[in-house]
Amino acid sequence: MYSNYKWLNFIIGLCLILFSTTLFAASVNNFPTRVELVGQDDPVTTSKLFQKRPVFLLVNSHSTADLIKAVPVAWLNQGLTISADQFVSVAAVSKAPWLVKKLFIGSGLAKLVEERTKRVGSKIPGIQDSAVIVDLEGDMVSALQLKDLGKKEYAAFIVNQTGELHLLLRAELLDDSDADINAAAKKIVAAVQPHFGAK
Repeated sequence: MYSNYKWLNFIIGLCLILFSTTLFAASVNNFPTRVELVGQDDPVTTSKLFQKRPVFLLVNSHSTADLIKAVPVAWLNQGLTISADQFVSVAAVSKAPWLVKKLFIGSGLAKLVEERTKRVGSKIPGIQDSAVIVDLEGDMVSALQLKDLGKKEYAAFIVNQTGELHLLLRAELLDDSDADINAAAKKIVAAVQPHFGAK
C-alpha cells in the first residue's frame, strides 16, 4: 500500500512540474513594458520591437558583446536571410561593475553598433536600426529565465509567431579572442538556421 502512495506522489509531483513549466513558459508577455535602446534617448515599448516574427534574440554580457557585430557577419557567410527588424540583441550588463557600466554603455555599445553597420550595412538593409536593448537592471534576463548569466556567457532565443520564447543555445566563451568570438557566432547561427530561410 505504501508503495502505491509513493508512486502516486511521484506522478502527481511530475505532473505539477510539467504543468508549472507550461504555465510559466517564457513569452514576450513577460518582458518589461519599456526598454532602453542603444542610440535612443527615450525608452521604447517592447511590443514594438517584436512585431515581425520570428525574432532572433541574442543575449550577451559585456564580455561577450562583440557577438553583436560578429553574428550578422556569420549569418551572411552562411547564406541566411534575416531582416534587421527580426534581430534583437540584449546587452545584459546588470552584473557588470559600476565603472564598466559607465564606460561600456556610454560609448562601447554605440561603437559596436557603428562597427556592425560598417561591416554589414550594405548587405543587410536597416541593420543600423536593429535594436540593442541595454538591460541595466536585469529585467530582460529575468523575463528570459536566464538565471546567473555569467560574465563570459551568451544565449540565443527564437521568439515564435505566437510570442513564445525558445532557448536555442546557452554557452560560454573560452576567451575573448576574435577566433573564439567568430566560432561562437557560427555556433549561434547554426542553432538559428532552421528558423530562417537561406538566400
